[in-house]
Amino acid sequence: MSSCRNRPPRTIGFGLTYETILGFAVNGYWQHRNLFGQAESIRLSAEVNRIGLWRFPGRPRLRLQGRLQEARLVGKRPGRVGFAGGIARRVSRLHAQGWST
Repeated sequence: MSSCRNRPPRTIGFGLTYETILGFAVNGYWQHRNLFGQAESIRLSAEVNRIGLWRFPGRPRLRLQGRLQEARLVGKRPGRVGFAGGIARRVSRLHAQGWST
């Protein structure tokens, strides 16, 4: 006989990456599954990339993103429908060095 247990509904994650053209990046996310009890999920994430590359290809960038997904029937098969949105912004040199304008 086997038993099943639900995973915790909330998870967090983070990472550090390096690309030869874009440099270092730091990212993280927070996710909540089964948000309203009908198999919905929400995920909020943030990333700062181009860290340490002031000259090429540009200043660091901050990206914030949110995504909401819910279970739906697509035709006769179950599927997922999602909505996503986000913003991206360059980090100015003064803010990155701790100065305010």
